[in-house]
Amino acid sequence: MSALKITFLLAIAGHLLCGVCDCLMTYMPGGRFHFEDMKDNGRLSAVFKGMPLRNSLLSMLLGCLAMFQVGGQAVLGRQHLATTLGSQNDMATIRLE
Repeated sequence: MSALKITFLLAIAGHLLCGVCDCLMTYMPGGRFHFEDMKDNGRLSAVFKGMPLRNSLLSMLLGCLAMFQVGGQAVLGRQHLATTLGSQNDMATIRLE
């Protein structure tokens, strides 16, 4: 499996993790979160009522994992590009336009 395919698989996994994070923060026992609810504290507290703390904690941890995957993708992509072109010195002369 090439580094490019691995990078795409990591990107898919990162997007799926972000989708799970969004669902954990949007769909709650008190109802669905809407941005209009932020203007009214009563409606916002009703939506967040009964939401377990583990949902927000899990959303933050999965979001961090998804962001760290992006760093891993950049490293893999750079290594793949360096091996394709030859040496690390060639990396300085490459311009992506």
